[in-house]
Amino acid sequence: HHEPLQYLIADINRYVEEPIELDGDVGKLQFSGLVYESQVKKFLQDLEIIFPVKVTRTEQNHIVIRPRDAADGPRSDGEP
Repeated sequence: HHEPLQYLIADINRYVEEPIELDGDVGKLQFSGLVYESQVKKFLQDLEIIFPVKVTRTEQNHIVIRPRDAADGPRSDGEP
């Protein structure tokens, strides 16, 4: 409960093939909940709704979670 995202992502990275990286202060965001190994993709999608972040994939097949800025537009649920 209330674990910094950086610790959660470090744990998740032990179980996934595509490395997940955090950009900026995103790792300080506090997360409460469970993430099952089989649900990591859904968890990453939900992060964009839960937090002001953008999840992207690099050309090297790394997943990057970075702060969302105004240029990224509204969240997928229609909120700013």
